[in-house]
Amino acid sequence: MADVNTDDVVKTFEDMRRSKEYEYIMCKLSSDGSTLNVDKVAKGSETTSKEVYQRFHDDVPADESRFIVYDFRYVANGEIDHHKFLLILWCPDGASTKEKNSYMSLKPALRKKLRSIGKELFIGHMDDLAYEEMKQMCDIR
Repeated sequence: MADVNTDDVVKTFEDMRRSKEYEYIMCKLSSDGSTLNVDKVAKGSETTSKEVYQRFHDDVPADESRFIVYDFRYVANGEIDHHKFLLILWCPDGASTKEKNSYMSLKPALRKKLRSIGKELFIGHMDDLAYEEMKQMCDIR
């Protein structure tokens, strides 16, 4: 899996880092497993509110794996804006074992190419994608 083409994803992530306009990038492996493609890019907002986050939550496919880079934006101590780039490996129970293995084997190589990732998460249940759960996993209070 190390030779999977991730150029489009890396370029889009670099655009995300520079512009700060995107909320998240969803990425899907091609059917032959040779390329990781950008599946969806969503414009962001100043902070990640429950309402903004719900839009993302609704976009996550219930039964297909994805890599998701999420720019989780928040206010700490009531005054300072922060953000954390999350690399989420979404592998739901409904995905095939072959699909899950393909995504899991690609993760280390992808992680090396995506600089500035603040936290990596492996999530397999929609409940774990809930806004409050994500805040806890990111150690955001």
